[in-house]
Amino acid sequence: EALGDFATVHYFAVNTLTTAVYDSWLGHGSLSAAAKISILMLIGVMAIIAIERWQRGRQRFYHKYRGQAALFHLVGWKAKAATIYCAFLVLAGFLLPAMILLGYIFESMSWSQDGQLGEVLIQTAWLALLASVITTGLAIIFSFTNRISSGARAALPGKLSAVSYMMPSTVVAIAVLVPMTLFEIKFNDFWVWLGYQPPGLFLSGTVFALVFAFVVRFQAVANGTIESSLLAVSPSLDMAARNMGKSDSQLLFSIHLPLIKKSIFTAVLLVFIECMKELPAALLLRPFNFDTLATYVYQYVSDEQLEQAAFAAILIVLAGLYPVIRLTQTETK
Repeated sequence: EALGDFATVHYFAVNTLTTAVYDSWLGHGSLSAAAKISILMLIGVMAIIAIERWQRGRQRFYHKYRGQAALFHLVGWKAKAATIYCAFLVLAGFLLPAMILLGYIFESMSWSQDGQLGEVLIQTAWLALLASVITTGLAIIFSFTNRISSGARAALPGKLSAVSYMMPSTVVAIAVLVPMTLFEIKFNDFWVWLGYQPPGLFLSGTVFALVFAFVVRFQAVANGTIESSLLAVSPSLDMAARNMGKSDSQLLFSIHLPLIKKSIFTAVLLVFIECMKELPAALLLRPFNFDTLATYVYQYVSDEQLEQAAFAAILIVLAGLYPVIRLTQTETK
């Protein structure tokens, strides 16, 4: 997370590999330089993952029982210290920043005259919803295939998505952009050879690249949610359905999907939140004259117009806060 952070280090003018990728591509127009830096970051992340896997070895962790963990009651100074610490986290991480943003909003009312913000909000919402639905749909396919298949190939998509989620967003964006650009160049040359007008940047110049990057980046989020819910479904249900002559599709739609519908909703919400606040990939892959709430806030903050960015920043917070409340209510029930 620290390696992939962009907005914070860029705002405080700290040069990192992430900002170097951004500056190389959008600042100097050198996709090759951005790709080389991304490969360097990729090697570093893969090395860290390999070391972590090597340390864990073949360890496995099992829960002896399902249900809520037993509560440990603190007393005396430990209880006070825990309360102060938790209150400080809420105050410093949410309440104080939210109060500052609200102060900016009421101090400058120019946001009410900004017609672009409504358009940006709609664009962000449908983009995040589209990516979350596609990602969750793929997660259902991957997890169900892994459940009914015993081969190692069935688990390969889940492992690849886990690696992509560990990668910084800038690396994922460049990994999406480079092959798309090369394919478009070859396709346009072939189209010219046929005597037709080349279609241009029909992949990397549209929202397709952004949605594709979101799906690749956050596939592991949906996979983890769907896979854990399918593991809770007893295999005896599958055996009973097989004995009744049910096919794989009937098994999925008539048994598994109704049982994991809450987890499907959870997966959509989690990916939706991630897409709403994603900045590096959106900056690198967004089409011309297309903004999300994250890029909208970034542009104003980069120009030190914090008052203009405050309302959009609050919208991002609210967009992420509502799903969290719903998820908490679902887990409580």
